[in-house]
Amino acid sequence: MDVARGAAALLFALTGAVAVLGFARRATGAGAGYFDQSYLLAQAGRWETAVLLLGLGFLILAAATAARGRWLIAALPLAAGLGAFALDRSDRVSLIAGMAAGLVGLFAYWKPAGRPGAWAGVLILSGVIAMALQALAPTIAYVAAWPLLLGAIGAAATDMGVRRGAPAFALLALLAAVGLAFAGGYAHTAYLSLDVMALQALPILMAALVLWPLAQPVEGAPPARLLGPLLLLAGAGVTLWVRFDEPWSARHPQLSYVQYHVDQDAGRAWRVSQTSTDGGWTRTVLAADGGTISETRHWMAPQPYRAAPAAMVQESPPEITFAPQGEGRFSLRAVPPPGARILSLQLRPSVDLPLEGLGPKPLVLRAGKWNRIWWEAEPAGVAVAFRAPPGAALDLRYAATLERWPAAAKPLPLRPTHIAPFHTSDSTIVTGSRRFTW
Repeated sequence: MDVARGAAALLFALTGAVAVLGFARRATGAGAGYFDQSYLLAQAGRWETAVLLLGLGFLILAAATAARGRWLIAALPLAAGLGAFALDRSDRVSLIAGMAAGLVGLFAYWKPAGRPGAWAGVLILSGVIAMALQALAPTIAYVAAWPLLLGAIGAAATDMGVRRGAPAFALLALLAAVGLAFAGGYAHTAYLSLDVMALQALPILMAALVLWPLAQPVEGAPPARLLGPLLLLAGAGVTLWVRFDEPWSARHPQLSYVQYHVDQDAGRAWRVSQTSTDGGWTRTVLAADGGTISETRHWMAPQPYRAAPAAMVQESPPEITFAPQGEGRFSLRAVPPPGARILSLQLRPSVDLPLEGLGPKPLVLRAGKWNRIWWEAEPAGVAVAFRAPPGAALDLRYAATLERWPAAAKPLPLRPTHIAPFHTSDSTIVTGSRRFTW
């Protein structure tokens, strides 16, 4: 049974670490997507340190508890998974990992397991994982096979950890140093995927193969092992540091993305912000015309954004020409207004339309659906042609981006040094629509 409990303890360590790290990611308060992730990117060293401490701490705690048989440890990843899901209802990975770790932990830690048997279970399960990778993804199987070789060498040289003394300890420590250095590179690569904490399960598996005999006490040794809990507490402390100490500086500035939206259909204008992570400076920009800031939606942006009513200004629309060419053929040409670098068109025909002029093959616009055409840099604009039966119609929406703030609007205030514009910030967006029938 020690072998089975050891394999279960390894599975508990992998799934439980995913739940714990998922909860920590949600606890940072940073959302998904580039703008929200910039909060973590500005303090990348802190957050990576937290991930390292939490991952290693949970692994060492899982290994040490195998010698003591305290099944209440199963509540830790379960609580973490539930907490991650409570903070973000889309985080089902952490929830499922926490529930799985809770169930596996009840078996793994119901009774103590000796180190030789538990370590054998760890190696056997890792061997199964390595063979599965070799069969399903042979080009990456080495990431499990090489650490497994190090663990097997340590197990054979120390009779599965039974041998004691300085030589055995020195060998296990040397193998652990090599294995952790190997795993560290993959842990950093996995860390770069800030919203996929489950990727850390692989480097934790690699580390477990060489750390397990050092983390789990031998029979007859004092059972107390405080390193795992201390690392977890340290990781929680660094996570709180990440959450509550804003990192913005001139070296790592906060991104701002403000624009002046002129809706030529509604005859109204708004000051808008495409980010939710900026602070007082952006609020000052949005409220400069006395409007109330609220979250809104518009077809020009795929996500909701913050906006406030602004003074209407006059801007030139794009030049849109629609003309019959004879024999059921029509042409559509859209030229950006002067100073516009980006012109986005959305077309919705009443019948399927195969467009010509946008590539080697006709692009079919589906009836009743909005189809997007993105045109950038070329001032001559975009021209397409199509054939359509009589009695059809084409709805068109445009959004032209002028890389300047409206001259007639109140100018932007001076940015603090810890805030920087992003992409087409400080620009004017001109939107409107047309309808063509024939």
